[in-house]
Amino acid sequence: MSEVAVIGAGPAGALAAGLLARAGLAVTLIDPRPEGFRIGEGLPPAARPLLQALGLLPLGGTLPGHGTLSAWGSDDLGVYDHIGGPYGPGWILDRARFDDGLRRWACEGGAVLRIARLVGAAPRGDEALELRLDDGTLLVPAFAIDASGRPAVLAHRLGATRTCIDALVATYIRCRPGVPGDRDTRVLVEAAAYGWWYTVRVPSGERVVALLRDHAPGSSSARAEFESQLRSTRFVAATLAAHAYQPLEAPRGADARTGRLSHVFGDRWLAVGDAAFSVDPLSSQGLVDALLTADAAAKAVVAALDGDRGRLPAYGEHACRLYERYLEHRSATYARERRWPDAPFWQRRHGPP
Repeated sequence: MSEVAVIGAGPAGALAAGLLARAGLAVTLIDPRPEGFRIGEGLPPAARPLLQALGLLPLGGTLPGHGTLSAWGSDDLGVYDHIGGPYGPGWILDRARFDDGLRRWACEGGAVLRIARLVGAAPRGDEALELRLDDGTLLVPAFAIDASGRPAVLAHRLGATRTCIDALVATYIRCRPGVPGDRDTRVLVEAAAYGWWYTVRVPSGERVVALLRDHAPGSSSARAEFESQLRSTRFVAATLAAHAYQPLEAPRGADARTGRLSHVFGDRWLAVGDAAFSVDPLSSQGLVDALLTADAAAKAVVAALDGDRGRLPAYGEHACRLYERYLEHRSATYARERRWPDAPFWQRRHGPP
């Protein structure tokens, strides 16, 4: 019997699997084939203590993240850097490389990666779970971790539900420079009446450009409006023009809603990362919270399998505190932007969540 199954091999799943394997447990890490490019490029300085404690530093294939340029709450561009901060600079990631590095770290520690999808899950009478995979495999782990991201495929099959407090979507493109020389590794954020933009140069030399706005059923496609609205930006458009950036692909979309599960643990399972709760990219906390929940979850699972079931509610309280802290930060940040008080996007964010 596999002692622990981890569903999802993103950062939260890979970290949890690696920690559990290093604690002496048999771990199966279940994931479809890893995806290619994805957004989520920033890892803030606050992640440094945890990464250092786990022996995961230095991170390869990254750029130093020196701070933010922000047109938020003002027509002028403010500069917010990490100089003088307690942890030094953050990181700009090649997400595919970062995620792959954590998967390799998990497997080097003893976790077994299985390329498959979860298609069924149910409690089993002998104090275990029964997991069915799309390759016909039946696993019976003593415990399972849902690290499948926002879909939370395991938690939903075991009775949890998800509640979202907004309808935020990210529409994004990658751009390649036509003129060399762009060396800026700060994130540029620019608010607009209908949402907000960011752009950042990633380790490949490309730039990611993303528009965050609400999805309204029946409205025109965010992708259809993306290019015209990009041209109307002041600072993002100027940054792209300075080095003749050209798009590599058509705009793509991604779920960016803030939401949480009704409960993040059960008798033989718990959820980590975006499966437990998902955050607005504005917070820059998604990856940090994914790693923090994975670390706490691994400790809780080891204790639970050793007979200490009280660690599961404690994990639930820990995840709740992280989410509540994020909501406070989200509210305070959106409250600073008051230039479009009648715009629906901002009206929806200036009340209580």
